[in-house]
Amino acid sequence: MDHRPRSIGSVVTGALLIVLALWLIVRILEAIWLPLLAIGLVAIGLSLAGWIIYRRTRRW
Repeated sequence: MDHRPRSIGSVVTGALLIVLALWLIVRILEAIWLPLLAIGLVAIGLSLAGWIIYRRTRRW
């Protein structure tokens, strides 16, 4: 199959779309990183506490 080379316009358009998508992802993460961090820390703390309780109460 013979693929013709992509034109400059399509390359530039693709690059602009990728940059725009990355910028949007960064903006969204910037807006929600604090709640995500808090939720992550709580989840880690709860799982660690549950694991410790499980290890201490398990009968050998």
